[in-house]
Amino acid sequence: MPFFPPYLSKIRRLFPPNPWLFFPPIASFCLWLALSPPKKPKPPSPFVQVKNGHFLLKGKKFFFSGANNYYLHYASYAAIDDVLKSAVKMRLKVLRCFAFLDGVKKNGLVIQPRLGTYRPEGLERLDYTIMQAKKLGLKLILVLTNNWPDFGGIPQYEKWGISKQHFWQNPRHFQNYISFILHHKNIYTGTRYKDDPTIMAWELCNEPRWPADPSGRTITSWTKKVATFLRSIDPNHLIALGDEGFLQIQSSDWTYSGKMGVDWEAVLALKAIDFGTLHLWPNDWKKSLSWSIQWLKDHLDIGRRLGKPVVLEEYGWRSFPQRDGIYRQWNELIYRQNGAGMLVWLLTGKDGRGKLYPNYDGYRVIYPSSTAQILREYAKKMAEKS
Repeated sequence: MPFFPPYLSKIRRLFPPNPWLFFPPIASFCLWLALSPPKKPKPPSPFVQVKNGHFLLKGKKFFFSGANNYYLHYASYAAIDDVLKSAVKMRLKVLRCFAFLDGVKKNGLVIQPRLGTYRPEGLERLDYTIMQAKKLGLKLILVLTNNWPDFGGIPQYEKWGISKQHFWQNPRHFQNYISFILHHKNIYTGTRYKDDPTIMAWELCNEPRWPADPSGRTITSWTKKVATFLRSIDPNHLIALGDEGFLQIQSSDWTYSGKMGVDWEAVLALKAIDFGTLHLWPNDWKKSLSWSIQWLKDHLDIGRRLGKPVVLEEYGWRSFPQRDGIYRQWNELIYRQNGAGMLVWLLTGKDGRGKLYPNYDGYRVIYPSSTAQILREYAKKMAEKS
């Protein structure tokens, strides 16, 4: 009779030698695994996202062509509908519009009549625009204030006693306004702005400039502070500054030398900023066509180096005989060099009486037109890359 030490005898009692005693529970577990339904993959986010230097929409790369329009937040329903429907006919995917009316009334609407006083009813037309854009499959970039006096902006804060220097150094009042906008509930959809995937991104300011600090540090610091605040309330949406793209390098060219107080590369490098914007106004800036090509290439190169998308979000050329050919050159460059998107200035349309919106600045684009046809062609090409 074999001898087993006492401790082995205890082990044998705990684990009988018959292996079939373990089979039923093992078999049951395997059967449960086999019959359990496969775990459903998490659905892609409905919000536009950024990953590896590209925009993503529903898990796929998102390249786009689009347009600006500055009256969608106060115009008549007919005028809003006409612009949105023209955008769809042109195969545009993104529209950039404004989300502020500071101290000024447009069609009886005002959003911030006095500093710190907010009127939700002033957002009614923007609510309508968002609802209609959702129905049509359009995304919106919403701008929160303006460097220029149009619709109030920073000049209106100055009228309220907030100096421009104070605005850049202490954005408390502006942050209060941002909080109001983010928490606003759309009267047509019932969705708060911060939760609405129809909104692609927030832009902090249209064309910020602060020549008093040519180093660019003031605006970079302001951008970091405001963008971080915005993200603490709204983690869903993308954030950009909304600047023109002025660089901070040694150059005799004022758009590159930091003269306007913006350091585009430093802003784009901020963790809180998701993508870069640049504007292109050769007529207004007294620049040549060859300069414009280099301007685009330089910014696309920086975007690639920093791993973030770059959008040509405002561009225009006044001369009609040259315009179509120049727009084709710019769009082709963005397309071939993997720019994320381009937004023409300015898509307008007709009001309820069939009257065209006036061509105030000479950059108007209407549908149908030869210019609209070129933009439609590149919208199709950009969509095919997505």
